[in-house]
Amino acid sequence: TQSWGRNDHVGYSGGWQSYKLVLDDFNGNFDRIVINNDADAPLATNVYFRNIRVCQYTPQEPTTEFLAEEER
Repeated sequence: TQSWGRNDHVGYSGGWQSYKLVLDDFNGNFDRIVINNDADAPLATNVYFRNIRVCQYTPQEPTTEFLAEEER
């Protein structure tokens, strides 16, 4: 284990995992995204990545709805 990096996406159940990362949550200027495997045991591991998409995030404006008096 290590005390650095982001470990809030740990949770490996043995199948494909889906993660959604908002790059705006990270500070600084970056020109690379690094995805890696960290095997802390002396065992051989196989890691596969698929369907990696990098998209521009546009926050949605909140919507407001007023209910009629009888719907409350």
